[in-house]
Amino acid sequence: ASIEASNVNATGGASIAATGNLTMRDTSKITGIGGWGADSGFIGCTNFEMYDATRLYCQDSYADNCGGCVLGNMRFEGTATVIARNMTGHALGGALCGGYPGQNLTVRGDVTIDVEGSSAGLYGGALMAHAIDLSGGKFNVSLRGTTAPCGGAIATLDADNRWGGGPVT
Repeated sequence: ASIEASNVNATGGASIAATGNLTMRDTSKITGIGGWGADSGFIGCTNFEMYDATRLYCQDSYADNCGGCVLGNMRFEGTATVIARNMTGHALGGALCGGYPGQNLTVRGDVTIDVEGSSAGLYGGALMAHAIDLSGGKFNVSLRGTTAPCGGAIATLDADNRWGGGPVT
């Protein structure tokens, strides 16, 4: 199964998928190229999960709020792959953002996260979440050419929404 979207815009939310829960399994893939979203760039949801050999590719997307590629509570397992190129989060988390309360980034397995050319206006040039847990498996996280005034690559929030206060494991 696959979703391919290009030059998509949403003036009120995410441009590819705005939903409560989005789960990818088996060998499914989503490709988004050239997007603009008022909340998140491409995918904005409560929970975004990738399992097995799934693949998410995001390129040239802007989020007026947070997460040019994904805004949500994110869980990546198995051999899932996330590739993000030239992402912008106007405020937070350029590529992957867990900006709302309880939204975290959890990685388990042989997951690959590859972000290049990502920026945020305030915090987390590539990744931003309340908690980031990379403690399971043989994951590979590559962050290149990412910028933000605070947390040029990675930033967290604690339970009281203080910047830099959340855990990275």
